[in-house]
Amino acid sequence: MADAFEHIRVDEQAGVLLLTVLLERVTEYDLARSMEQELMDAVKQRAAIKVIVDLGKVEMMSSVGYLPYVGLRAHVKDAGGRLVLCNLSQVIREMFDMARLLINRNSPKAPFEYADSVDEALQMLTQD
Repeated sequence: MADAFEHIRVDEQAGVLLLTVLLERVTEYDLARSMEQELMDAVKQRAAIKVIVDLGKVEMMSSVGYLPYVGLRAHVKDAGGRLVLCNLSQVIREMFDMARLLINRNSPKAPFEYADSVDEALQMLTQD
């Protein structure tokens, strides 16, 4: 089945849904909402509860860039699943850190788990 997504690529590895964001910039509200809808549609179509979002191509985002991931995380968590972000550039990681959105020793109750690579994220989700 071919997916008709414009802003993401959808793959599956070891029973984990891998969503790769194809955009380099996420700075407009309408674009962020469109991407959020695509992410949600991909997860719902596959009833996925283990999800990785690969942000390796994203070079820049404004505060609206958080919206797709917040909505997606809520959906996955409500379904009893886990979401891991990966391949965050230094700039994107700093933005998430400053907003206290990444789980780390300074923000242990933050909403997002993250990994440096897809392989590391896969390991996090398949070692359960």
